[in-house]
Amino acid sequence: MTPGISLLEWLLVAFTLVAAGYALVAAFAPRPRTPRTAARDGFEP
Repeated sequence: MTPGISLLEWLLVAFTLVAAGYALVAAFAPRPRTPRTAARDGFEP
């Protein structure tokens, strides 16, 4: 390991990579936040 990099900086890099990966997944594989249900669409009797 590089002695010039502290644990906090490693955590910051790891968080950045995780955030970037999550952004890529959210951009290329979007999932509906609110699923369409019969009650929302007004088909509930």
